[in-house]
Amino acid sequence: MSSRTAATRRWLIGATSLAVVVTGALAVSSPASSAPGVSAKKATPKAYVYGNWAQPGSGFTTGSDDTMSQVYQLTWRGAFPDLDDTPGPVYVAGTFITSGATTINRVGQWDDTTQSWVTLPGDDTGIAPGAPRSVASGATNPGLYGMVLGGDDSLYAGGDFWGSDDSLNNVGQWNGSNWVRMGNGLYISSADRTAGEVVQDMVMGNDFIGGDDVNYADDTVYAVGGFDYTCSTLSCGATGRNTSRIAQYSQADDTWYGMGVGTSSNNFQLYAGAYLDDTLYVGGDILSSDTLGGRTGLAAVAQWRESDDTWLPLGGGLTDGNVFAMAVHPITKDLYVGGTFDQPTGYPADSMLGIAKWDYTDDTWYAVGTGLTGPNTDDIAFSADGTTMYIGSWDTAPTVGGVTANGVATLTSTDFDDTTATSISGAWDYVKSAGVIGVSGPSNNTINQKSVRAVLAQPSNTLAIGGNFSSAGAVSAGRVAVFTPGPEPSPYDPVYPAGVPTDVVATGGWNKVTVDWKAPTYTGSYPITYYLVTASPSGRSCLSKFTDTNFTQCTYTSLTPGTRYTFTVQALNGAGWGEESASSNVASPQNLKITSYSRKKLFILFGGGTEVTAGGIAPGFPVGTKIIPWVKVGDKEWESSPNSTLAVDVFGKFTWKRKFSRKLNSTPLMVKFEIGGNFSNTVKIPGVR
Repeated sequence: MSSRTAATRRWLIGATSLAVVVTGALAVSSPASSAPGVSAKKATPKAYVYGNWAQPGSGFTTGSDDTMSQVYQLTWRGAFPDLDDTPGPVYVAGTFITSGATTINRVGQWDDTTQSWVTLPGDDTGIAPGAPRSVASGATNPGLYGMVLGGDDSLYAGGDFWGSDDSLNNVGQWNGSNWVRMGNGLYISSADRTAGEVVQDMVMGNDFIGGDDVNYADDTVYAVGGFDYTCSTLSCGATGRNTSRIAQYSQADDTWYGMGVGTSSNNFQLYAGAYLDDTLYVGGDILSSDTLGGRTGLAAVAQWRESDDTWLPLGGGLTDGNVFAMAVHPITKDLYVGGTFDQPTGYPADSMLGIAKWDYTDDTWYAVGTGLTGPNTDDIAFSADGTTMYIGSWDTAPTVGGVTANGVATLTSTDFDDTTATSISGAWDYVKSAGVIGVSGPSNNTINQKSVRAVLAQPSNTLAIGGNFSSAGAVSAGRVAVFTPGPEPSPYDPVYPAGVPTDVVATGGWNKVTVDWKAPTYTGSYPITYYLVTASPSGRSCLSKFTDTNFTQCTYTSLTPGTRYTFTVQALNGAGWGEESASSNVASPQNLKITSYSRKKLFILFGGGTEVTAGGIAPGFPVGTKIIPWVKVGDKEWESSPNSTLAVDVFGKFTWKRKFSRKLNSTPLMVKFEIGGNFSNTVKIPGVR
C-alpha cells in the first residue's frame, strides 16, 4: 500500500491524534476473575496478557446508523502533576453523539459519582451539536480528532467542527466553563474537508513531563492536520496566513502563525505531534519528495527546532508507510513513533515494522521489542512506572507471534526506563480475556468497526481504550473499555460458572413469546458469553450471545399458539453452564384464524337478503379480547365493522354473523378479523342466488 493510499484509507476509518504520554484512573468495576477467597496458581509465561474487560458507563452509540461515531481521545490531567494538584476527570473526545440516553456531542468527561459519561461542566451542547450522526464514505465527519491539556483547567481541541456559535472554525479552547475561540480558527476548504483533511492533532509546546516549565500563560499550542491557511475572519470566508499543514497559536496575541521559512506541498497530511526540549516533532504521510517549509527529504517524520526556525529530518526518515502516533517516554524522554512504516532509511528491511524509538541524543532509530508485525499503530501510551508500552491499532492488526491481536498489543521491558538502553528488548504480547483476543465489531466495504484509536495507561497496569468497536474480549463495549489484568484460571484450579439469572418475565405476542431477564449478580470465573432459555413444555431452546443488542432477551417464533409455556434461563461462561433460574410466568404465542364460514340466502318472509357466518379460534388471547371484523364487498375497499365487534369466548373461539341486503346476494365477499393491528387469514365467500 502506498503512502497516499494509506492516508486516504485512514481517514475513511478515522484519523487519530496522539499527544504526550498520559496515565490516569477511570474507576469502573470489572468481572470477578475467581470466586471470593480462591487464588489461582502462578501461570506459565505466555505470549499474551490475561485479564477482564468492562465497559465504563453506557459506552457510546454503536447502532448501524452511527457507524462513524468513534472515540479518538482519552486523556487525564493526572498525567501532568505540574498543571494541577488534583487529577481531575478522564476526558473523552471523538465523533460520537450520545452515551446511553445522555447527549454529549463529541466531547465529555467521566463522572466518578454517577459512574457515567457526562458533558463538560456548564457545557450542554458540546461541539457541533447540529451536525449529522452518520456519514457516507468520503463525506465530512464532524467531531474532535485531537485534544491536549493545558494549564488552568484548559483543553485545546482540533478537528472538523464549528461550535455552537458557528465561529470556532475547527479549533477551540475549553477554559473550564465554556468553549472559546482561538484566534479566527483554521481554514479547511470544502474540497479538503470532503477528502478528510481536518485538524488531526493538538500539541502543547511545553515539557510537561519532569516539570521543566511552570508558567503556562505563554505556552504555544500547535495544530497539525491537512489544512493550508488560517482564517482571516470569524466567518472564515477568506484565507489568512499560509500554514501548510501546521500552525502555532500564540496565547499572548490570540493569533495563529505559520511554521518555518518557505512553502509546503499540499498533497500530504500530518497526523501526530509531540513536543520535547524546545523541539516539535510531527509525523504523517510525508513523502521524501514533499516539501515542508521549503525542506524536502522528510520521509514520514520531521522536527522543528525553535532555535533554528527550520524543519529538519530525523535521520533518514521512515520508509514505505505513514506515521500516525507519537509519544514521549515519561522518564527517558525518548520519542516513540508508530504507524504503517517498514523501517528507517538505511536500516535492514522490516527492521522496525510500525513502531520505532528515536533517540535525539545520538540522532538514531532503534527497534522496539520482537514478534510484532503489521501493527498499523494509531496510539501509544506508557504505564505510570514507564516499563510497559501499549499500542492501539486499526482493524485486526497487529500480529503478535503469528497471532492476530485485534487492536491491542503491549510490551513490558526494563529497557524502557533505562537511560543507557538503546533498542528495547522483550517480546510483544496480545491481550486475551475469556478466550477472546482484543476487540471486535462489524465491518463493511468502507467503514471498519474493530479499531482502537486511543490508549490511556492507568495505575495498577489497567488500560482504558477508545475507538470504533462493539465488544472487548467477551464483553459488549460501545467504543470504550477498561482492561484489568488478572490471573488466568488454570485447568487445575477450581473455576466457577455464573450465578443464577433473576426476574425472568415472558410476554406473549403475535406468533411469538419474548423472554426477558436480569443478569446474575456474580459472573463467575469468566465473563458471561451466552444465555440459554428453555421452554416448558416442549423443551425448545433460545440462545442469546454477548454480541446481541439485547443480551438479556430471547424471542421464540416457533412455539404453538395457545399453548401455555413457562421459561427458565441459565448463563454460560468459560467454566460452563450455571444453574437454571426459577420459572417465568405463563405466556402463550397469540394467533387468530378463521376455521369455518358459510353464506345463505334469506327468504322474503325473513326480510330477504343474504347472511354470512364466520368462526374461528384465537389461541393465546384472554377471554373477552375484542375482535374487529373487516369486510370487502366486491371490488370496493376493505371496511371495518366496529358495530359488530365480538370477543374471544371462554373456549378461545369466536363466531360472527352479519346480514347483507338482497342486492348483494350474488356479490362475492371477503372477510378477515383483527386484534390490535394483527389480522387473521382472509377468506372469500362466493355469492348466492
